Amino acid sequence: MGFKQKLKKLYAKLFPQYKKLLYLEQRINAIEKNINVYQTRNQNMLWLLLGSESCGLTIEDAQKRFWINYPKAIGDLRTIQRANLYLISELIKICNDLGISFWMHGGSLIGAIRHQGFIPWDDDVDVGMRRKDLLILMEYLKTDEKYTISISYHDDGTFSRAYQFKMRDVEFPCFIDIFIFDYYSGTHDNYEKAFHGERGKMVNEFLELPVKPKPDYIAWHMASYDPEKHRAIAEIIDKHLKNINGYQDNGEYLYYSIENYPFPYPLMKCDDIFPLVSVPFENIEVNIPSNFKKYLVGYGDYLQIPKDIGKPAHLYYYEPHIQYMEDFLMKKVEGELR
Repeated sequence: MGFKQKLKKLYAKLFPQYKKLLYLEQRINAIEKNINVYQTRNQNMLWLLLGSESCGLTIEDAQKRFWINYPKAIGDLRTIQRANLYLISELIKICNDLGISFWMHGGSLIGAIRHQGFIPWDDDVDVGMRRKDLLILMEYLKTDEKYTISISYHDDGTFSRAYQFKMRDVEFPCFIDIFIFDYYSGTHDNYEKAFHGERGKMVNEFLELPVKPKPDYIAWHMASYDPEKHRAIAEIIDKHLKNINGYQDNGEYLYYSIENYPFPYPLMKCDDIFPLVSVPFENIEVNIPSNFKKYLVGYGDYLQIPKDIGKPAHLYYYEPHIQYMEDFLMKKVEGELR
């Protein structure tokens, strides 16, 4: 029994009202579990029906056929995707020139596998990159007139530092979120404890700062980052990266760095990611990890119908800039991204 469970049992003995709340929590969890079971059953019935009408396809084949034929985005959302695709193409060119690499990550990776392009309701781009490659990219872009890497941080309990590849033109709103992967030299067995332990200490140290920097918000709980103004933040993150040996240039494993926004990506052997595999994405080719199924284990069954289907996450952010993006694409890449 874990520490949290023991603590709950102790509270239940000491406080009768807490016991009732604990029972209510258990009932809610049981209901949620049942809902998930029914959802899985209903979706499997859908896939079986599709398969039976298509010469006995397997469930997985029916899923793949369903997603590859799912209607593409239209209107403003498609404009955003085309503008994002332009950024991906530019980042590919720069990285190729520098001899470094990145791979599609998160929802963008699911899009590459499931749709051979953007998830039809997705409006941003996520990529993964080794820290040593990101440092090369950042150094190169310091003097680049067109592109830059902007840095921000989350000032809440998720405490993280975020990197974005974007244009220096502030009217062009699109960006590519870059998630850092660090080398790990410990054993596979002690990884979970080391990762969550060190990340927990890092967050707590930030939350307990006697004087926190006044955030200049970009969005909800996401603030712009300046290494000089936010030295206290940099010192906390750097300290805990060193504790978990996050600044190594090589190693047997790669892991989703503790400075990223938290998500349960697994510890990966380097050959689970490299050599990267090239796949079609819209009208270009992008790289994905060699063992993408292991990489996406935290998403569950990514071929099932997700809860957020048809719901763009950041449309409000882009809306004031739609016309600017349309004009930009018309001038720069008309016919190339459609």
